[in-house]
Amino acid sequence: MSGAALVSDEAKRASNIQKHGFDVGDADLIFEGDVVVTPARSVGDEVRQMAVGTMLGGHVTLIFTERGDGVIRCISLRRARPDERRKYQALHG
Repeated sequence: MSGAALVSDEAKRASNIQKHGFDVGDADLIFEGDVVVTPARSVGDEVRQMAVGTMLGGHVTLIFTERGDGVIRCISLRRARPDERRKYQALHG
């Protein structure tokens, strides 16, 4: 995701902090290390992806969609589930 701009709206940021304890405004940190990107459940015509990586000392999962203009729209940032952590650790240790 090098060079892509990550965006989210303020309402989504506040909602994600309250629900998951993570600010989607910090989502760029996940791409500073190794990530595992797989398809996520899409909504309507919107194709979503899931990136599992590490940031702030733990495994996290970012749900996002890539727009055609080089922008990544962050949908959700949360603690990675056990199965997501296992998949990440199997590939990256």
